[in-house]
Amino acid sequence: MRKQKGYIESEFKELDELSPRYRAIMEIVATITSTQPTARRKDILNALTLREGREIDNKDLRKYLMRLVDYGFLEHTGYGEYYIPDPVVKRVFQR
Repeated sequence: MRKQKGYIESEFKELDELSPRYRAIMEIVATITSTQPTARRKDILNALTLREGREIDNKDLRKYLMRLVDYGFLEHTGYGEYYIPDPVVKRVFQR
Protein backbone atom coordinates (compact mmCIF):
# COMPACT_ATOMS: atom_id res chain seq x y z
CA MET A 1 0.00 0.00 0.00
CA ARG A 2 2.88 2.38 0.76
CA LYS A 3 4.26 2.02 -2.76
CA GLN A 4 0.81 2.63 -4.27
CA LYS A 5 0.29 5.65 -2.04
CA GLY A 6 3.60 7.11 -3.20
CA TYR A 7 2.59 6.65 -6.82
CA ILE A 8 -0.82 8.25 -6.27
CA GLU A 9 0.73 11.16 -4.37
CA SER A 10 3.22 11.75 -7.20
CA GLU A 11 0.39 11.72 -9.74
CA PHE A 12 -1.59 14.17 -7.60
CA LYS A 13 1.37 16.55 -7.12
CA GLU A 14 0.47 18.72 -10.11
CA LEU A 15 -3.02 19.33 -8.72
CA ASP A 16 -1.62 20.04 -5.25
CA GLU A 17 0.55 22.75 -6.79
CA LEU A 18 -2.45 24.34 -8.51
CA SER A 19 -4.64 24.51 -5.38
CA PRO A 20 -5.03 22.80 -2.00
CA ARG A 21 -8.76 22.55 -2.79
CA TYR A 22 -8.18 19.54 -5.02
CA ARG A 23 -6.93 17.49 -2.08
CA ALA A 24 -9.69 18.85 0.17
CA ILE A 25 -12.33 17.82 -2.37
CA MET A 26 -10.84 14.33 -2.70
CA GLU A 27 -10.81 13.93 1.09
CA ILE A 28 -14.41 15.13 1.30
CA VAL A 29 -15.58 12.76 -1.44
CA ALA A 30 -13.68 9.86 0.16
CA THR A 31 -15.34 10.60 3.50
CA ILE A 32 -18.86 10.96 2.08
CA THR A 33 -18.57 7.83 -0.06
CA SER A 34 -17.43 5.75 2.88
CA THR A 35 -21.10 5.61 3.94
CA GLN A 36 -22.94 6.05 0.63
CA PRO A 37 -22.20 5.24 -3.02
CA THR A 38 -21.80 8.80 -4.33
CA ALA A 39 -21.18 12.33 -3.09
CA ARG A 40 -23.56 15.03 -4.27
CA ARG A 41 -22.09 18.32 -5.43
CA LYS A 42 -24.25 20.14 -2.86
CA ASP A 43 -22.77 18.07 -0.03
CA ILE A 44 -19.22 18.56 -1.33
CA LEU A 45 -19.83 22.32 -1.52
CA ASN A 46 -21.22 22.43 2.03
CA ALA A 47 -18.29 20.43 3.43
CA LEU A 48 -15.72 22.54 1.58
CA THR A 49 -17.37 25.75 2.75
CA LEU A 50 -17.35 24.46 6.33
CA ARG A 51 -13.71 23.39 6.03
CA GLU A 52 -12.55 26.75 4.63
CA GLY A 53 -14.80 28.87 6.81
CA ARG A 54 -16.06 30.91 3.87
CA GLU A 55 -18.52 30.48 1.03
CA ILE A 56 -17.22 28.75 -2.09
CA ASP A 57 -18.55 29.77 -5.49
CA ASN A 58 -20.47 26.95 -7.18
CA LYS A 59 -18.75 27.73 -10.52
CA ASP A 60 -15.34 27.33 -8.88
CA LEU A 61 -16.34 24.01 -7.37
CA ARG A 62 -17.53 22.78 -10.76
CA LYS A 63 -14.15 23.70 -12.27
CA TYR A 64 -12.30 21.72 -9.58
CA LEU A 65 -14.60 18.72 -9.95
CA MET A 66 -14.30 18.67 -13.74
CA ARG A 67 -10.49 18.75 -13.56
CA LEU A 68 -10.52 15.86 -11.07
CA VAL A 69 -12.78 13.95 -13.48
CA ASP A 70 -10.48 14.80 -16.41
CA TYR A 71 -7.47 13.47 -14.46
CA GLY A 72 -9.39 10.28 -13.60
CA PHE A 73 -9.45 10.80 -9.84
CA LEU A 74 -13.25 11.18 -9.78
CA GLU A 75 -16.10 9.89 -11.89
CA HIS A 76 -19.32 11.77 -12.50
CA THR A 77 -22.50 9.70 -12.23
CA GLY A 78 -25.83 11.36 -12.74
CA TYR A 79 -26.60 14.96 -12.08
CA GLY A 80 -24.12 16.40 -9.60
CA GLU A 81 -22.95 13.08 -8.14
CA TYR A 82 -19.33 11.94 -7.90
CA TYR A 83 -17.32 9.01 -6.59
CA ILE A 84 -13.71 7.80 -6.53
CA PRO A 85 -13.54 4.86 -8.95
CA ASP A 86 -10.26 3.39 -7.69
CA PRO A 87 -10.46 1.85 -4.20
CA VAL A 88 -6.73 2.41 -3.59
CA VAL A 89 -7.06 6.11 -4.45
CA LYS A 90 -10.08 6.29 -2.16
CA ARG A 91 -8.09 4.80 0.72
CA VAL A 92 -5.26 7.30 0.19
CA PHE A 93 -7.66 10.22 0.62
CA GLN A 94 -9.64 8.80 3.54
CA ARG A 95 -8.57 10.26 6.86
